Amino acid sequence: MTLRTSERACLQPIRARVRRDLVRAGYHTRPSFLIIGAQKSGTSALHSYLSRYPGIVPASRKEIHFFDQDLAYSRGVRWYHGHFPLPHRLGRHAVTFEATPSYLYRRKVPERILSYEPQMKLVVLLRDPVQRAYSQWNMYRLMFADRSGAFDVTRRASPAVREWADQMLPRQAFHEFEQAVQEEMAIMADDTESPPDYLRRGLYYGQLLRYFGYFGRDQIFVAESKELRDDPERVLNGIIDFLGMPSYDWRSQLLTMVHVRQYEQKMTNQMESFLRQFYRPHNDQLYELLGREYAW
Repeated sequence: MTLRTSERACLQPIRARVRRDLVRAGYHTRPSFLIIGAQKSGTSALHSYLSRYPGIVPASRKEIHFFDQDLAYSRGVRWYHGHFPLPHRLGRHAVTFEATPSYLYRRKVPERILSYEPQMKLVVLLRDPVQRAYSQWNMYRLMFADRSGAFDVTRRASPAVREWADQMLPRQAFHEFEQAVQEEMAIMADDTESPPDYLRRGLYYGQLLRYFGYFGRDQIFVAESKELRDDPERVLNGIIDFLGMPSYDWRSQLLTMVHVRQYEQKMTNQMESFLRQFYRPHNDQLYELLGREYAW
């Protein structure tokens, strides 16, 4: 018997209630790994690719923000588990995961993840920090321009982000990239996570060092977004091997990057040169930490 559209709509609240009751009773799954960042580094593409692997099922949405947003974290693990497939839908040999790219940046996250699951496996995707900063600025600029509500969503993250959003939204125009860099440089010595944070999100050395203080290096897989773009099969096979899952022939999948936009204007040569110099000592520390170098 085929249900009508109206009948399916009537059943949805009932199904949702049954699902919540099952999760509360302990009938749930837990993520086996997390994609923790970095923001604007290709995590959407990586999430899409891994979701096509036969033994990997994603959460109900990509970014749950459980470990980095206090409001979500206060809802507890039952709320968190409600985003993952129920055991009978996941299957015996499959795993599930979520991807929230701000987990890498937020200081309180590693300890929260450790408290939740000390053996959690973590996947990190890094991008040239200069290009990453400009990409983040362009993303916020577009959100600000269309007033779609997406920019306002960032206000839920923390009081500091809400304060920054309240200051930005009344403006007639979004701050230029050069101005944004100057504003962030002025507050960088305060050692906070207050926005704007275009530059600080690219200080990967300190962020990874913090995670290495909580998790074994064998629990953290690090790749570069350019590697994922240029040779996705090699990066994906590396992740699958890291997860201890059977190899897979990715040639059957169309592996193209998602959410790729062309900028209206390029970063000025002067600003790029300034940022290259700014990041150089931080990148050198990162290369030493990882035992490899990137062309940044």
